[in-house]
Amino acid sequence: GNSVNNFQIGDEVYVRVPQEQMGTLAEYVAVKSDLVSKKPENISFEEAASFPLAALTALQCLETVGIKKDDKILIHAGSGGVGSFAIQYAKDKDAYVYTTTSTVNVDWVKDLGADKVIDYKTEDYKKIVKDTDIVFDTLGHDYTVDAFEVLKKGGTVVSVKGPMDEKSAKEFGISDYKLPEDLAKAIENKDAIYKFIWMHPDGEQLKQIKTLIEAGKIKPVIDKIYPFSESIEALKHLATGHAKGKIVIKIK
Repeated sequence: GNSVNNFQIGDEVYVRVPQEQMGTLAEYVAVKSDLVSKKPENISFEEAASFPLAALTALQCLETVGIKKDDKILIHAGSGGVGSFAIQYAKDKDAYVYTTTSTVNVDWVKDLGADKVIDYKTEDYKKIVKDTDIVFDTLGHDYTVDAFEVLKKGGTVVSVKGPMDEKSAKEFGISDYKLPEDLAKAIENKDAIYKFIWMHPDGEQLKQIKTLIEAGKIKPVIDKIYPFSESIEALKHLATGHAKGKIVIKIK
């Protein structure tokens, strides 16, 4: 409308639609302009569509924990959408990256820049990774508590799949929330910090990601692009949990 002054008709843009406004499997969507960024000039629309959710999640998690040069970080599921972007972002910060993946993806994940790739089919990451500054938990369940076994004293675990932390609980209106007992004990034993991140759309951060993409520091990671007529097949592929990077549906 008339209040939009940072874009012009014809601009190529990309966006993460808010959670309460689900529905990007469509030709058009309407969003607030402050959530939008111009699309990186050096990638296609299909590639741009693969970025916002996973890249914003990775960026917000790693910026929240303040990742920096020479930090040691374990990123679980390095071949997934979030993990693959997190590896690239952490390496841009000159961190040392451990990651886990399956046998078929080991070489592919190495190419993303990970320093030590652990094949979870044949290796126990808890016997290899020690004294990390940060663990990025993208899996939840037992992995959240187990993360503290490889964390140094005073380190940080950041999760997108584990239990909420107290700050997140308050944001969701839960006033009497308590961490699960096993998680609280693990945090106490390592004098650690635990953070739960719920990704939020952010146009300014998409601009930041755009700059990284155009500088060649982060590249799109797409498993397969499906035509709209094969949307059901795309969703079945997604449901396997074994995609390398993102699955994209091309509307037209």
